[in-house]
Amino acid sequence: MIDDVYMMMGSANLNYRSATGDAEMSMGMVDEEHTISKEGFTVSKAVRDFRTVLWEDQTGIPAEVWANTSVEDAVKMWDEVAAKPDGRIGKFHWR
Repeated sequence: MIDDVYMMMGSANLNYRSATGDAEMSMGMVDEEHTISKEGFTVSKAVRDFRTVLWEDQTGIPAEVWANTSVEDAVKMWDEVAAKPDGRIGKFHWR
């Protein structure tokens, strides 16, 4: 998913072999129905909805909450869930 605007799903990798010879499949999606993000950007409703349901599954926080959360607040929420020892996600550490 890129910026809640475009989504690509499938088995293909981003390399020469996958693009030329392997029998792999991917699909890209651009939705005609749009919505406005918390920051005021026009985004794909279907892509945003897919991401928020996926994040609900991984964090336990309802999709409706994720859909109405700014990027800055979402990072804080994600980090709070990742800090829990029994969570499904872990904290990302930059090198």
